[in-house]
Amino acid sequence: MASFEIGARDRLIPWREIKISPSTPSATEESGHYNFPVSFTHRGVQWKHSRRPDGQPFAIAYPDDKDRFCVLEIDLKTEQLKWSDKDRQTIERKFVAYLNVLENKTHESHLGFPDLNILFTTISVGRLESMMELLASIAPRFLNHFAFETFPTIAGNTLQPVDKGRALTALAPKQ
Repeated sequence: MASFEIGARDRLIPWREIKISPSTPSATEESGHYNFPVSFTHRGVQWKHSRRPDGQPFAIAYPDDKDRFCVLEIDLKTEQLKWSDKDRQTIERKFVAYLNVLENKTHESHLGFPDLNILFTTISVGRLESMMELLASIAPRFLNHFAFETFPTIAGNTLQPVDKGRALTALAPKQ
Protein backbone atom coordinates (compact mmCIF):
# COMPACT_ATOMS: atom_id res chain seq x y z
CA MET A 1 0.00 0.00 0.00
CA ALA A 2 2.70 2.49 0.93
CA SER A 3 4.62 1.84 -2.29
CA PHE A 4 1.46 2.48 -4.33
CA GLU A 5 0.85 5.77 -2.53
CA ILE A 6 4.43 6.94 -2.94
CA GLY A 7 4.56 5.88 -6.58
CA ALA A 8 1.19 7.36 -7.48
CA ARG A 9 1.93 10.68 -5.84
CA ASP A 10 4.44 11.70 -8.51
CA ARG A 11 2.88 9.74 -11.37
CA LEU A 12 -0.74 10.84 -11.24
CA ILE A 13 -2.04 12.06 -14.60
CA PRO A 14 -5.20 14.15 -14.03
CA TRP A 15 -8.10 14.50 -16.46
CA ARG A 16 -7.03 18.02 -17.45
CA GLU A 17 -3.81 16.52 -18.89
CA ILE A 18 -5.47 13.43 -20.36
CA LYS A 19 -8.07 15.39 -22.32
CA ILE A 20 -5.39 17.38 -24.19
CA SER A 21 -3.23 14.33 -24.88
CA PRO A 22 -2.63 13.39 -28.55
CA SER A 23 -4.16 9.96 -27.81
CA THR A 24 -7.47 11.49 -26.69
CA PRO A 25 -10.01 11.58 -29.55
CA SER A 26 -10.56 15.14 -30.78
CA ALA A 27 -14.32 15.05 -30.12
CA THR A 28 -13.67 14.20 -26.47
CA GLU A 29 -10.94 16.82 -26.19
CA GLU A 30 -13.24 19.48 -27.63
CA SER A 31 -16.26 18.58 -25.49
CA GLY A 32 -14.32 17.80 -22.32
CA HIS A 33 -16.93 15.12 -21.53
CA TYR A 34 -15.82 11.85 -20.05
CA ASN A 35 -19.21 10.13 -20.13
CA PHE A 36 -19.19 6.68 -21.71
CA PRO A 37 -21.95 6.11 -24.28
CA VAL A 38 -23.49 2.70 -23.52
CA SER A 39 -26.18 0.58 -25.13
CA PHE A 40 -27.23 -2.76 -23.68
CA THR A 41 -30.17 -4.95 -22.76
CA HIS A 42 -30.52 -5.81 -19.10
CA ARG A 43 -33.35 -7.88 -17.66
CA GLY A 44 -35.38 -7.42 -20.82
CA VAL A 45 -35.04 -3.63 -20.97
CA GLN A 46 -32.98 -1.82 -23.62
CA TRP A 47 -30.76 0.90 -22.20
CA LYS A 48 -29.02 3.59 -24.20
CA HIS A 49 -27.47 6.40 -22.21
CA SER A 50 -24.21 7.80 -20.91
CA ARG A 51 -22.40 6.26 -17.94
CA ARG A 52 -20.73 9.13 -16.12
CA PRO A 53 -18.22 8.14 -13.43
CA ASP A 54 -18.49 9.89 -10.08
CA GLY A 55 -15.01 11.31 -10.48
CA GLN A 56 -12.99 12.52 -13.43
CA PRO A 57 -10.89 9.85 -15.14
CA PHE A 58 -7.23 9.77 -14.21
CA ALA A 59 -4.17 7.68 -14.93
CA ILE A 60 -1.10 6.53 -13.08
CA ALA A 61 2.08 6.58 -15.14
CA TYR A 62 4.30 3.50 -15.02
CA PRO A 63 7.98 3.41 -15.94
CA ASP A 64 7.29 1.00 -18.82
CA ASP A 65 5.01 3.63 -20.44
CA LYS A 66 1.95 1.47 -19.81
CA ASP A 67 -0.20 3.90 -17.87
CA ARG A 68 -3.07 2.60 -15.76
CA PHE A 69 -6.30 4.44 -16.59
CA CYS A 70 -9.01 4.65 -13.93
CA VAL A 71 -12.49 5.94 -13.15
CA LEU A 72 -13.98 6.24 -9.69
CA GLU A 73 -17.43 5.27 -8.44
CA ILE A 74 -18.50 6.23 -4.92
CA ASP A 75 -21.28 4.13 -3.40
CA LEU A 76 -23.14 5.62 -0.43
CA LYS A 77 -25.69 2.77 -0.34
CA THR A 78 -28.37 4.97 -1.91
CA GLU A 79 -28.78 2.53 -4.81
CA GLN A 80 -30.07 -1.00 -4.40
CA LEU A 81 -27.71 -3.77 -5.40
CA LYS A 82 -30.14 -5.53 -7.71
CA TRP A 83 -33.08 -4.72 -9.90
CA SER A 84 -36.19 -3.53 -8.13
CA ASP A 85 -37.78 -0.92 -10.37
CA LYS A 86 -37.06 -0.60 -14.08
CA ASP A 87 -36.44 3.14 -13.80
CA ARG A 88 -34.28 3.15 -10.68
CA GLN A 89 -30.49 2.93 -10.90
CA THR A 90 -28.93 -0.12 -9.26
CA ILE A 91 -25.35 -1.22 -8.68
CA GLU A 92 -26.07 -4.21 -10.91
CA ARG A 93 -27.06 -1.97 -13.83
CA LYS A 94 -24.00 0.23 -13.20
CA PHE A 95 -21.83 -2.91 -13.43
CA VAL A 96 -23.58 -3.97 -16.65
CA ALA A 97 -22.98 -0.50 -18.14
CA TYR A 98 -19.25 -0.72 -17.33
CA LEU A 99 -19.13 -4.25 -18.73
CA ASN A 100 -20.60 -2.82 -21.94
CA VAL A 101 -17.80 -0.21 -21.95
CA LEU A 102 -15.17 -2.94 -21.49
CA GLU A 103 -16.65 -5.39 -24.01
CA ASN A 104 -17.03 -2.72 -26.70
CA LYS A 105 -13.73 -1.01 -25.81
CA THR A 106 -15.57 2.30 -25.47
CA HIS A 107 -12.77 3.45 -23.19
CA GLU A 108 -10.48 3.27 -26.26
CA SER A 109 -12.81 4.86 -28.81
CA HIS A 110 -14.18 7.58 -26.54
CA LEU A 111 -11.26 8.47 -24.25
CA GLY A 112 -8.26 6.91 -25.98
CA PHE A 113 -7.57 4.67 -22.96
CA PRO A 114 -5.91 1.35 -23.90
CA ASP A 115 -7.33 -0.19 -20.71
CA LEU A 116 -9.74 0.76 -17.95
CA ASN A 117 -9.88 0.14 -14.21
CA ILE A 118 -13.14 0.89 -12.41
CA LEU A 119 -12.55 1.72 -8.76
CA PHE A 120 -15.46 1.51 -6.31
CA THR A 121 -15.55 2.80 -2.77
CA THR A 122 -18.43 1.91 -0.48
CA ILE A 123 -19.36 2.49 3.15
CA SER A 124 -19.04 -0.94 4.76
CA VAL A 125 -17.31 -4.29 4.44
CA GLY A 126 -20.67 -6.06 4.12
CA ARG A 127 -21.72 -3.85 1.24
CA LEU A 128 -18.30 -4.28 -0.42
CA GLU A 129 -18.54 -8.08 -0.19
CA SER A 130 -22.08 -8.03 -1.63
CA MET A 131 -20.96 -5.84 -4.52
CA MET A 132 -17.98 -8.08 -5.27
CA GLU A 133 -20.16 -11.21 -5.19
CA LEU A 134 -22.70 -9.59 -7.51
CA LEU A 135 -20.01 -8.58 -9.99
CA ALA A 136 -18.43 -12.04 -9.90
CA SER A 137 -21.81 -13.62 -10.65
CA ILE A 138 -22.41 -11.53 -13.77
CA ALA A 139 -18.93 -10.94 -15.21
CA PRO A 140 -16.15 -13.19 -13.95
CA ARG A 141 -13.93 -12.52 -16.96
CA PHE A 142 -13.74 -8.77 -16.23
CA LEU A 143 -13.05 -8.96 -12.48
CA ASN A 144 -9.47 -7.80 -12.97
CA HIS A 145 -10.79 -4.44 -14.25
CA PHE A 146 -12.50 -3.63 -10.94
CA ALA A 147 -11.19 -2.77 -7.48
CA PHE A 148 -13.16 -2.19 -4.29
CA GLU A 149 -12.44 -0.51 -0.98
CA THR A 150 -14.43 0.62 2.01
CA PHE A 151 -14.37 4.29 2.87
CA PRO A 152 -16.70 5.29 5.71
CA THR A 153 -18.72 8.43 5.09
CA ILE A 154 -21.33 10.46 6.86
CA ALA A 155 -23.85 7.98 5.43
CA GLY A 156 -22.21 5.04 7.22
CA ASN A 157 -22.56 3.82 10.77
CA THR A 158 -18.83 3.80 11.42
CA LEU A 159 -16.34 6.19 12.90
CA GLN A 160 -15.07 8.73 10.42
CA PRO A 161 -11.60 7.96 9.07
CA VAL A 162 -8.59 10.10 9.69
CA ASP A 163 -7.95 11.98 6.44
CA LYS A 164 -4.83 10.41 4.96
CA GLY A 165 -5.38 11.85 1.49
CA ARG A 166 -6.49 8.59 -0.08
CA ALA A 167 -9.63 6.55 -0.52
CA LEU A 168 -8.34 3.41 -2.26
CA THR A 169 -5.60 1.29 -0.81
CA ALA A 170 -5.72 -1.75 -3.08
CA LEU A 171 -6.10 -2.34 -6.78
CA ALA A 172 -6.73 -5.46 -8.76
CA PRO A 173 -3.52 -6.92 -10.20
CA LYS A 174 -2.36 -5.32 -13.42
CA GLN A 175 -2.70 -7.61 -16.43
